Amino acid sequence: MMAKLSNNRLIEQIIKRLKNNKIKKNAIIHIFNPYGTGDWFLSQIDEDGIAFGLCDLGYAELGYVSISELESIKIKVGKYEFPLEVDRHFTPIDLQLLATQKREGR
Repeated sequence: MMAKLSNNRLIEQIIKRLKNNKIKKNAIIHIFNPYGTGDWFLSQIDEDGIAFGLCDLGYAELGYVSISELESIKIKVGKYEFPLEVDRHFTPIDLQLLATQKREGR
């Protein structure tokens, strides 16, 4: 099941889960573009809403991203605009392992 990132309650849940993540090396949230390139695998967040994780926009790299920026992204499909989505069934995975797999094309 997927969920739209435009839901304020969902964003609050994401922030809470990231703040409570005890294993900081594991990605626990997967946000993605359902219509093309764009995956964010997040493991933690600071007080300013800046999350850390693996960002893959065609090349996977570890880095930081603002939750509010992800929330503001809208994908144009024809005359319609859609928000990013959250994979509700994502299984936590080690960020370094995930980065290696992505860079090797797996």
